[in-house]
Order: sequence, then structure tokens, then C-alpha cells
Amino acid sequence: MEGGLGYAGVYHETGADGWSGPTGMYYNDWRAVLTPDVAKVWVPIYVWADLTYPGDQMAFSIEPDYGWPPPKTGSYTLELLAVPLGIEGAPPVGTVWPVPTDRLLTLVLPAYPTDKGEDGYKFALSMTLTPEPAAALALVLLVLCARRAAR
Repeated sequence: MEGGLGYAGVYHETGADGWSGPTGMYYNDWRAVLTPDVAKVWVPIYVWADLTYPGDQMAFSIEPDYGWPPPKTGSYTLELLAVPLGIEGAPPVGTVWPVPTDRLLTLVLPAYPTDKGEDGYKFALSMTLTPEPAAALALVLLVLCARRAAR
């Protein structure tokens, strides 16, 4: 059975949050490398189906790039920020899912066909890297040594 497609896009406006490209939906955002203890949030991520989508449900999936897997010492979450008007049976706004670093995360959602992606589901993807325990211990020792030397 042929039918419409589902879409996901990170929405950016020119000049907002350091974005220098044109305003619109993007399927990727590779502006900066993550650094330890600094969170990066991609928001808003909109999810919707086109007007010819035939089903009552649609799936939204996120998976790691297996060529560049995320460090296992990080925290990765997906939060539902908004549900389209009129949709019933969706997870509650504020639901947070942990994003695995080694497999696909798939959410099954009530389908929302539209020709305007900004009216779709709205998500935020958050990533925070945490230092390796050995690196954190080395940092603590370095700070203690620096304090001792300053006395």
C-alpha cells in the first residue's frame, strides 16, 4: 500500500541561537562538538506526517550514528514538549525518554497529517557528556594540588 511519508525536522530561525543559515527545517545540526558537563539541546524538533499519510499511527525513531557513536558516559534524553491540537492518545506533554547509545529508540504516536510541520509534535533532544570517573578524579587532584600550592 503506497502512502504519505512521516517527517522530523529541527527548526531554525536565522540569527536565533547562533544559527546563520536560512530559516527552516533541517534534518541535522552539526554546529559544535559536545564538551563535558555542557548540555546541548536541539529544540524544537517537529514530527508530522504529510497529508496523504494513510495510517492512524506513525513512528518517530532516533538512533546513534554507528560510525560516530555517542560516548556511553553521557546523558541523552528526548522530551515531548507539545502535542498537536485535537490529538488523543499521545503520551503526556513532559514525558522524557532516555535515548540509548547502542540501539534505536522508536515512539509510536497517533498520526498527525499536516502541510505545516510547525503544527506537529514538538520535542527537545538533550545531550550532556559527563567526564570519565578517572578524568574527574584527576581534575579533583589537580585542583587540590593547585590550592595547596597557593597556600
